[in-house]
Amino acid sequence: MTLRERWRRWEEELAEALCLDLTPGSGNKWHDPGDAVTREHDSIWPWYAEAKYTEARSYTLKAWELHAWTTKAAEVGKRLIVGVRFAHRNGVGSEDYVVLRKHDFEELLDAHRL
Repeated sequence: MTLRERWRRWEEELAEALCLDLTPGSGNKWHDPGDAVTREHDSIWPWYAEAKYTEARSYTLKAWELHAWTTKAAEVGKRLIVGVRFAHRNGVGSEDYVVLRKHDFEELLDAHRL
């Protein structure tokens, strides 16, 4: 399996885990940004997901990138969630993380506590 195929598989797994729909062209269309999004208009937690995949031991999150994704998400009425997969180089196993704005995480916790 190629690197692109492994990365695409991660996008699909993240979308499935979060009940999101993949965007055509993995978000490279100006009218349909993000790698996966919530399509339901009545969702209380509409997500705009960016899926990042690496086989390195690190992945750099850039403030300007997070800001740009957050802005795009807000423009379409959604909240940003970033999924990062650190795949093991031997192809066996991975460690998966999600990144949220602190405010969004606090709201999720509050909703859960109710």
